Amino acid sequence: MIFDVARHKFHEGVISLIIIAVTTAIIGVAHPIATTSEVVAMTSWQSALYTFEQTHSVLAALLGILLIMHAALRLSRATILSKIYPTNSMAAMALTAIMLMALGTDGNMLSTLLVAALAAEFIGRMLYSMRHNARLHHIFTAMAALGMMPLVDSSTLCTVALFPLILMSLRSRIRECIVATIGLCLPLFAYCYVAWCSGGNFNDEITMLFERMMLPGAIAVEEYLTLPRLCFVAIVLFLQLCVMVIYHNERLSMTLTARNSWAMMQLCSIILMALFAIIPSVSPASFVVVMLFVAALLPLFFQKINPTISVIAYLLLIASAVIAA
Repeated sequence: MIFDVARHKFHEGVISLIIIAVTTAIIGVAHPIATTSEVVAMTSWQSALYTFEQTHSVLAALLGILLIMHAALRLSRATILSKIYPTNSMAAMALTAIMLMALGTDGNMLSTLLVAALAAEFIGRMLYSMRHNARLHHIFTAMAALGMMPLVDSSTLCTVALFPLILMSLRSRIRECIVATIGLCLPLFAYCYVAWCSGGNFNDEITMLFERMMLPGAIAVEEYLTLPRLCFVAIVLFLQLCVMVIYHNERLSMTLTARNSWAMMQLCSIILMALFAIIPSVSPASFVVVMLFVAALLPLFFQKINPTISVIAYLLLIASAVIAA
């Protein structure tokens, strides 16, 4: 297996993905139980997933592997079909798994990985929508995934702020705006409707999600951001800055659609970083959502940089992810 991630063949990418996914799932189920503040901030879905993880460790590990593989394959396939790089690369497959290994094993692993799978679906469908003419299906699915994330992890409720940016980036027509709005609201509406049928008030679930998002201390940030994890985040952000410089120099060689996709993803990642820095409630899923946008952009660095430096950077990412996990 070569360590030049930008030139991975399919079987090499899959082998890397399986190894990282299995390692991540094992570390995740062996992690200490959640703290009291984390349990208080859990949604009903999170609580159910956490109980399942504690009572069925083997099945939870298998489900975690499947979620990691789905997120990585979805994101990698979307970047290839959308042609956002000068040459095709499956680097996003391994990079997505590395991000999830470093940041997704703390606390409630299954809910974090489920948010990651939804975020990958959202990013992939948005990339498809930038290129395809028949976009209604992709826009609806993307917005449905975006609307479902807060039901799994309340800290991701602020990602709804991306909705107007996405519509502007897609230059959506009125019909597409209507479909996008329905897709965004449908998961929460269905959730509130089921709660109302069970005897509660229709608006209680919406209010509860907002209150959980504003609860301080969903995780102890100083405990979550350990020194190895801080080093990993610092390495990723440095590589992302390098990617932005490379993109600025290479953007004229890309198609207009690819440039629009890059602008959208860069703006989304910056806005999400700002939002998660502002809200009191932060969870591992918050970091994972941002890092999935970064994972979709990083392959440009590994394509354009010297192969030796590329291999060193890739091995450094893997080593820091393993230590951080």
